[in-house]
Amino acid sequence: MRSTRPPGARTFTAVLAAAGLMATGLVAAGPASAETGAAAPGVDLAFDFGGPSTPVAAGWTGVHPGTTYAADRGYGFLTPPAAGGFRDRGGDDLMRRDFTIGAGQVFAVDVPDGVYEVTTWAGDLIAGNSTSFDIEGTAFAGPRTSSGAVHEQNFPAVAVSDGQLTVRVTGGDGRINGIRVQSPLAAPAALAADVDADAESVALSWDAVPGATGYAILRGTVGGELTEIGRTTTPGYVDTAVELGEGYDYALATVVGERVSRTGERLSISVSDPGVAAPAVATGLTTAAIERDSITLSWDAADDAVQWKVFRSTRADLPFELVGTAEQATFTDTDVLTTRPYLYQVVAQNAGGSAEASAVHETEIATTLVRQAEYLDRAPVAVSTDAGVYVGWRLLGLDDRDLAFTVYRDGEKITAEPVRGSTNLVDPDGDADSTYLVTALVDGREVSVTDEFGVWGDQYLDVALDKPADMTLPDGNTVTYAPGDGTVGDVDGDGEYELVFLWNPSISKDNSQSGYTGNVYIEAVKLDGTSLWRIDLGRNIRAGAHYTQLEVFDFDGDGSAEVAVKTADGTVDGVGTVIGDPAADHRNSGGYILAGPEYLTVFDGGTGAAIDTVDYVPGRGNVASWGDNYGNRVDRFLAGVAYLDGERPSLVTSRGYYTRTVIVAWDLVDGRLVERWTFDSNDAGREYEGQGNHQFTTADVDRDGLDEIVFGSLTIDHDGTPLYNTRLGHGDALHVGDFVTDRPGLEVYSVHESPSGNGGIIASMRDAETGEILWSNRGSRDTGRGTVADIDPTSPGAEAWNIGGDFAWNSRTGSLNAADGELLSNDIPAANFVTWWDGDLLREITDHDYDATTSTGVPTISKWDHEERESVLVKRFEGTLTNNTTKGNPVIQADLFGDWREEIAVRWADGNGIRIYTTTDETAERIPTLMHDSQYRLAVANQNSAYNQPPNPSFFLGAGMAEPPMASISYVGSPEADESAPVIGGLPTGVVVATTPLQLAVTAEDAESGVRSVSVRIGGETFGPDAAVDLTALGLAGEVVVTATAVNHAGLVSEATSTIVVVPEDGASSAPGRGVLSSTSGWASGLHDGTFDVVMNLWWGTPGSVYRLFENGELIETRVVPARGTSQEIRRPITDRGNGIYVYTAELLNSRGTTATLSTTVRVTDAAPAAPVVSHDNHGGATSFTATANLWWGTNATAYRFELDGQVVASGDLTAQSPRAQRATAQLSGVAPGEHTLVAVFSNAHGETASKPVTVRVR
Repeated sequence: MRSTRPPGARTFTAVLAAAGLMATGLVAAGPASAETGAAAPGVDLAFDFGGPSTPVAAGWTGVHPGTTYAADRGYGFLTPPAAGGFRDRGGDDLMRRDFTIGAGQVFAVDVPDGVYEVTTWAGDLIAGNSTSFDIEGTAFAGPRTSSGAVHEQNFPAVAVSDGQLTVRVTGGDGRINGIRVQSPLAAPAALAADVDADAESVALSWDAVPGATGYAILRGTVGGELTEIGRTTTPGYVDTAVELGEGYDYALATVVGERVSRTGERLSISVSDPGVAAPAVATGLTTAAIERDSITLSWDAADDAVQWKVFRSTRADLPFELVGTAEQATFTDTDVLTTRPYLYQVVAQNAGGSAEASAVHETEIATTLVRQAEYLDRAPVAVSTDAGVYVGWRLLGLDDRDLAFTVYRDGEKITAEPVRGSTNLVDPDGDADSTYLVTALVDGREVSVTDEFGVWGDQYLDVALDKPADMTLPDGNTVTYAPGDGTVGDVDGDGEYELVFLWNPSISKDNSQSGYTGNVYIEAVKLDGTSLWRIDLGRNIRAGAHYTQLEVFDFDGDGSAEVAVKTADGTVDGVGTVIGDPAADHRNSGGYILAGPEYLTVFDGGTGAAIDTVDYVPGRGNVASWGDNYGNRVDRFLAGVAYLDGERPSLVTSRGYYTRTVIVAWDLVDGRLVERWTFDSNDAGREYEGQGNHQFTTADVDRDGLDEIVFGSLTIDHDGTPLYNTRLGHGDALHVGDFVTDRPGLEVYSVHESPSGNGGIIASMRDAETGEILWSNRGSRDTGRGTVADIDPTSPGAEAWNIGGDFAWNSRTGSLNAADGELLSNDIPAANFVTWWDGDLLREITDHDYDATTSTGVPTISKWDHEERESVLVKRFEGTLTNNTTKGNPVIQADLFGDWREEIAVRWADGNGIRIYTTTDETAERIPTLMHDSQYRLAVANQNSAYNQPPNPSFFLGAGMAEPPMASISYVGSPEADESAPVIGGLPTGVVVATTPLQLAVTAEDAESGVRSVSVRIGGETFGPDAAVDLTALGLAGEVVVTATAVNHAGLVSEATSTIVVVPEDGASSAPGRGVLSSTSGWASGLHDGTFDVVMNLWWGTPGSVYRLFENGELIETRVVPARGTSQEIRRPITDRGNGIYVYTAELLNSRGTTATLSTTVRVTDAAPAAPVVSHDNHGGATSFTATANLWWGTNATAYRFELDGQVVASGDLTAQSPRAQRATAQLSGVAPGEHTLVAVFSNAHGETASKPVTVRVR
């Protein structure tokens, strides 16, 4: 709030005594005198240390090992380093890029006696460093800096009494980049402040400093970091950018030209009036409105408050931060995404200060972001084992957690009850020839969720490959090929993963190694070994772990994955198109590629054709600016995938992590790569240099639904800005997951390369959202291996371990820590890969038996015995090898087949194929496929980048785990639901002799999902659609209904029926004789009323055993009849026929044939009632009378009604006893005077008949 000062308002003054300045060690300018402590005026000497021909920073004096001290020069080495004792790392910072090196070097410069300010710079842009100094008797033990860091140290008061300032290197690595010697500037004295709480301003004053050209004013929170807020040339400054109720620290520095002194002591003030009472605590804080990107708060207004500060947090254990100030009792926060709860407090304020914070208010989640996810099939697997056949299948991310599955073997159900507790079983009766099918009960329908699948003979699937031809390099060496790092993606949109992998040449190089390498190829194959395409990256992409990072993902949401990778001149895509200049060869004599264009290309995953190619960002620029001039640090590439908007995947690429770090996010939009954002440490600040690892991980670490990039010790927010920086430096391994289960959110476990530069930390567990170090292990060695997983069921959460002892990559000595940091053991398992393999929830240890002579290893899986503290071998993958020498990585590890557990793909020992191993241990645990957990899926995509690490899901998976959260995903490319049932055909019809088997040929077709089953039911028994049915065995004769039932894979059922006439075995020697039909219509009463018998008489001949009667061509009866003698009479009563003509025909059938009878015709003329006669007894004109209707003879009615003037006035039922008489009466009353017409109507099922009308007169 801004207000005018009311009458009698006061200001308050804070004063800092001048004497306090001396505590800083700064002195005012004056004549040089070591005895008086005064400074020598005008001394400003800057020395840039390096080699004899390395560049010197502007305004600095170059010093190299040959610069020995000479009196006429006035500076130089008293004890120089060796002649070659310098290094130049290259780069744009001419002072920091180079240095002299020598542990005993001594440098001197002639200066007048007095007190000086000395600044030293010591470090190395490509390595850690520690340099200790002695400057005129002031000893300084330099800290250990990480690679890329140059430490700046200021010595504010160095006294010289012999006319020469001497700097001695007394220990450490002995690097000196620069030294500056200056006459110190005195900071201003007597700082005072005049606070006006109502005007919200602070007027500062101080004593003028002689010779000053200006003053720098610095401000910060009380005890916090000071920031310059302004400059002035006079000793006074009014700060109007303060806020009511807040406390501030001020300090001043003297400016002389371009020099700025050290700051003086701080002065603390509060923008408040002690004569005014602070307001009461705010109450009633609530959510007034909430949208996707805004939250409106309200609270109870109060007369004693002039404004309210609004504070926000995202977790109860995190501090609240100021987000705004409100002058009314409402506030709208627009810097939110309501995918997570927010915590708010408000603080009421007036001129008297601030109240205590209000009670915390937590908002609801109002927005749910849904991520595009690939449609996956159930990836069923069946494997022969000693116990039978192991069968497993996927539970998908959006499935009901209790979805019921049924398993069929060879068409027969083998699960007595639906499977609800897991997604696997062991079928003890299955064998190598069995075929399986899995269905699920969905919305009341049994839906096929797999195709039929066969049985693997062993615990793996072999994918045979066509190896590229050998290649001869310019130096004459020959390279061969084997499958290298790989990944998976559904490149053709069929719901099944394809393998996409690198063909690595036998000669590849680390960036630190010179030499030519073979070309790198990328190939996509289906799991049956069918090659889809092969890309040749060409001679201008070097082979090695840090050069090619392969990302395969559905970047454009079309249901099929694309492939993204760095390319160059001469890259040939999957359809033979060359990118750039096909003839270009940018390799130098050392095999490095430090010239020529660099590209980023996205390829069609189905064909390998290039979709779009853009310049790689950033370009290499000045190679030396990345930390060396021979091509090591400039070509450190990483890549991954992240959902930066929470819904669609983005490609993330990076360059550099030892020094400069650049991270770029890309989107694939309408077939074009579009840059989303770029993070560049050159722009963000040097504190972000040197923090990256040899891999990065993407995850939603702050729970807002948007992914962050965990880039080693640095984490970048979804928008490309730093989320935090731990400054722990570079490392070789990091893992992100919910490892510490008794605290909210995710954690990051990392090992670190340069403990001397990060405070002695070799491994750390940190809060993934804030960077807070939860616990760490300390040491002084480069710690290159560390892993985290739940391997001990007695310890809550996940265990983490790092190597120790001799710190070799395969050391089994180190630190095994519990999730809370407690040291469990110094015996550790291999710190390489971990895999969910057996039937429990613990993770197994994946490693290799390494042969140093061939730089390869045979993959193994072991179980950690937490009691004996040793690894127990579970499986050794004979005939295969791991990749990446001692790293011992598989081609890919992921949840590829069966249930939630992981498969391991490794290369054949001869390099001609890839073998994918799967578990056969039955598990009782039901978990959705890990590939539908977004964090795990992204980790699989990123796994092949540089130093591969095992993937982790977003939830804790281990002993005592909670139910995994439901995935917020939407399948892309899922098939349309089948809503039409199968069409059945081929049902049998006609006459069948029982002694001949009925050969079925029933068919069913379904173009959408296909037909799962067809069955035929005859005589209460079920048969296959092509069965031969023994009708005699079923005892069937006469008319038999055949019912076919077909079910498609969507669970939709069709049923169709037909009728056959089964003729029993009757011993007949010839077909039946010809019968004669007649009827009895009119015989009983002379009425042709639709009730009669149809009689068939065979007067002489062979009898039939089946009789069929047709009425007007429609079959109305099939009857099995005795076939005896030479005559037959068959009588069929016919009833309830309406008026009309009925033609009857019939057939006699026996085992020798069918004979039609002569026909008969029946004319029904009397089906409707005879006509009634109506009368009444109203002969005197009364208003009440009785109406009577009589049917004297004829076809009877079943109902009657009386109508008076066309209106029904009475009705009822009659009993039909044709041709007897019928009578109906009705008592009518209240009839209006006048002449009326009375009619009676008699009716039955075949019509109605009205009487002749009579007249009734009422007076």
